Amino acid sequence: MRRWILLLIAIFFLPLTATAQTRWQPELRVGLFSASTVELKFSEPITIDDLTIKADNPITISIADGKIRVGKKIIAGDSLELRPKDDAMIRDMFTTIDGKKYPGTVKIVLKNQKLIIINLTTADEYLRGVIPSEMPTGWHAEALKAQTIAARTFALKNRKRHAADGYDLCSSTHCQVYNDADSAVESTNAAVDATFGEVLIYNGALINATFHSDSGGMTESASEVWGQAVPYLTAVEDFELKTRPWDKKISVAEFVKALGTDIGELRSIKLSALEIGRGAEDRSASGRVKFLIAVGSKGTAKVTGVEMRNKFKLMSTLFDAKLSDDEILINGYGYGHGVGMSQYGAKNYSEHGIVYKEILLHYYKGAEIKKAYGFLPPWTKKE
Repeated sequence: MRRWILLLIAIFFLPLTATAQTRWQPELRVGLFSASTVELKFSEPITIDDLTIKADNPITISIADGKIRVGKKIIAGDSLELRPKDDAMIRDMFTTIDGKKYPGTVKIVLKNQKLIIINLTTADEYLRGVIPSEMPTGWHAEALKAQTIAARTFALKNRKRHAADGYDLCSSTHCQVYNDADSAVESTNAAVDATFGEVLIYNGALINATFHSDSGGMTESASEVWGQAVPYLTAVEDFELKTRPWDKKISVAEFVKALGTDIGELRSIKLSALEIGRGAEDRSASGRVKFLIAVGSKGTAKVTGVEMRNKFKLMSTLFDAKLSDDEILINGYGYGHGVGMSQYGAKNYSEHGIVYKEILLHYYKGAEIKKAYGFLPPWTKKE
């Protein structure tokens, strides 16, 4: 009898297993698109006042007399959240929006006689639609994990970026590219699961975990791109130099026109030679162009590297430029603004045995990796 009592006590006080716990996560509101009408289908029943939308039954939401209409029901107010009875179900349910399946449910906002369609989902379910869109799914698992933590940190840091529109993040490159549930694959899902809740912090706060495609050999300091120093976003050497080489030719006529000032006939371009990792008056410490001088028959013009990249759609500001007859020849390396993690750099490091935590701490100097959320008992209230 005593043995049975002890056994019952042991079972009662066993730690909650994953199946008995709720993997609580923050909820994100992701703006998808705007339309005058949208068709929805939910995997769980949804109740709006006296209207019940049955699971797997399609329903049309439209605008009627300046109000939101759900089927034949007119909704008071300019927004509507279509939630299941139990909010915890959002983590496991799906909503089909105009034929595409998304995790979670939706919020509808009526603005300027358009319906803004917003996906309400949990943070890690959101990442399942982000990682395959931001990094090739066949890359090494450690690179995918590094990308996942950077993307998770960026999402949580930038919540309410689109608060004026009624949601947290958009689904485009302005925030992070987010696609429907069918974009998820095994490799990226595994990266999300393996890093569940992990984020990058600095001095106890989430960092702005910016990333780019390829550094060209050395990343850039945030101060050189955005004009403000960030302690964890400084220039660091990458796995190898002179990666992702590219070149471009710009006609002199196009270049002079883009300057926006009359310098007359272009005579020369003043720019020190590129040496990655070595700065100069006109180059940052990474070697990127801070500015170049266009010398003309009537005067000169200073053009920043960022202006050159934006005006002429250059892949990066890590370049050389010289005048040749009626063209400006540009040769450069890398792709993107160069701040934070280089995705191709992460790929190279991972393929040479460097694990995701080491990759991240290389690119984000002084940062730490911590759990922002994790297992909580089922009775614990959400955020």
